[in-house]
Amino acid sequence: MFRKMNNASKLVQTLWQTQKRSIACLSALPETHQMLQKTCRDFATEMLIPNAAKADKEHLYPEQQIRKMGELGLMAVAIPEEYGGTGLDYLAYAIAMEEISRGSKKEFITPYTTGEKIGCFALSEPGNGSDAGAASTTASDKGDHYLL
Repeated sequence: MFRKMNNASKLVQTLWQTQKRSIACLSALPETHQMLQKTCRDFATEMLIPNAAKADKEHLYPEQQIRKMGELGLMAVAIPEEYGGTGLDYLAYAIAMEEISRGSKKEFITPYTTGEKIGCFALSEPGNGSDAGAASTTASDKGDHYLL
């Protein structure tokens, strides 16, 4: 069984590497989506990549970049226009997220896919068990600490 899973894993990895699963590879995107893709890619290249290392190192909030994302409509891609969004669909949202997050993927995803890091989520409450939707614990800000 392990051998079969190992071979399947290699097959999936090979397919992933050859296909380069990405919305960016779609050649038949509607014009609106192509424009959004270019806008996001240009924004990431011009405003995110050059400033990311400094912001991370110095623990800076990227206010200028966040404001620019708002001006470009990137903070509300799939939100209806009546609520201040662009009214685009979820494909547009996926395109925006893929283009903006491109630089972070290697840093944050690769350690988990290689087994270097292991992610987890734990939750348990009396009466709720591990049902995250039923969680009732609250946290109160006490200045230098939180009281659960």
